[in-house]
Amino acid sequence: MSPSAPRVVGSPLNVVLPDRIARNVEDFRAVYGEHRLGGRIYFAHKANRSSALIRRLSATEAGIDVASLAELQHALGAGFDGDRIMATGPKSRDFLWLAARVGAIVNADSVTELAELAAIVTAHDLPRVRVMARLSGFAPGGVNVLTRASRFGIGAGDLGPLWDVLEKHRDELGLHGVAYHLDTVGLTEKAAALDGC
Repeated sequence: MSPSAPRVVGSPLNVVLPDRIARNVEDFRAVYGEHRLGGRIYFAHKANRSSALIRRLSATEAGIDVASLAELQHALGAGFDGDRIMATGPKSRDFLWLAARVGAIVNADSVTELAELAAIVTAHDLPRVRVMARLSGFAPGGVNVLTRASRFGIGAGDLGPLWDVLEKHRDELGLHGVAYHLDTVGLTEKAAALDGC
């Protein structure tokens, strides 16, 4: 482009290929089949926020991981139903309410968040919410191998309060599983977190 030519875009231009994300879902599913694994595949909204990608993803079998109220609203508007949505990240009361209202899985980072979610379910007479407990602070063999502590999660070393809140609110919250969040990409840390879960 010549120095005198007008700048039409004014910022970086990203080209997205929505059918590629659908092929990615198929490729992930093929790995599941090859290893006889079950489970749902979730794509992070944060890394795939283009409306074209989200709409195309909603037409596949994949789920979506949303980390804010705006991301949840975008996913719903693009065609996802709550059964295929997992709510993660810091959650405002409005985010928790909408996630519960549409039947999304709520991946909770604290006992306080779970208690607040249970109160919302009760106050609005909502169906029982599927929840995941996101754990952190894994120390295999008493040695912490994490090079960088996670910003999210319930301490794996003290799960008593987690079990207490789930028992107290068993009519409002249904434990769907456990998860982890890492701020590293190291295989040792991933193995320790998986083992801890």
